Amino acid sequence: MVKIMSIKQDNLLPAEVNSMNIGVYTKDLCFMSSVKKVIHTFMQCKYSKLDLFVWEDIKSALFLIDEEYCDGFIIDITNNTKEELCGFISKVIKQYPHTKIIVLIDDLECIDWFLKYKIFKYMSKKNIMKELETILSILHNIVTGKRNRSLELTSKTRYDKIYYDDILYINRDGKNVNIFTADNRCVTFRMSLLQIYEKLDKKIFIYIDKGCIVNSSFVTECTTQQLQLINDIKLPVSRDGIKRLSRLLYLEAPLSN
Repeated sequence: MVKIMSIKQDNLLPAEVNSMNIGVYTKDLCFMSSVKKVIHTFMQCKYSKLDLFVWEDIKSALFLIDEEYCDGFIIDITNNTKEELCGFISKVIKQYPHTKIIVLIDDLECIDWFLKYKIFKYMSKKNIMKELETILSILHNIVTGKRNRSLELTSKTRYDKIYYDDILYINRDGKNVNIFTADNRCVTFRMSLLQIYEKLDKKIFIYIDKGCIVNSSFVTECTTQQLQLINDIKLPVSRDGIKRLSRLLYLEAPLSN
């Protein structure tokens, strides 16, 4: 059985409303009740419209993520197998690469299950209530801040504006750069890769080798030799690129004890 709860605050001025959707997967209904209380507190403090979707089984969650976009997922791994959880997380990341995933974990050995995925944060379930409001605030700032951020390219004869959320990766092609987008476009511009990089957000875009920059938001899997992006795009990665990507994706999201 699936329960979907929509929590909304009324009487807000339109300019004050910054909507955010959060998905929660858990089999622990007592835990879910506590989460709802924190959500209500967050709404009262932040004056934000927030929709909360709750799933009690993975099959239903996989079905519903085809219908609803979520800015963040909180996944309680208790009482689930490695195969179930990895399949679920892989599906979420491939379909919604910008979604931030928070894994609730008390057995540190289980972290090994998820090393190839881009996890926003690992947290101890017993400490989640202390930190949930902070995490929601961080997600809220990310959601409201990332919208409309763009790369603007100008020359004497042309002007291009490409939103960050549309850029998959950028590679060097002689004296030009090719910008590949999520909707399968390729924008070519006469500029060095370094000049492009200086215009980008260093917390999102990263060199994976000397001739290629990727949008880390679209990375779905990584190995020591290549990265996989959405649309089944595979790119070679250097050793230094792996180190930079690891620092960006994992060390900035440490396990909370």
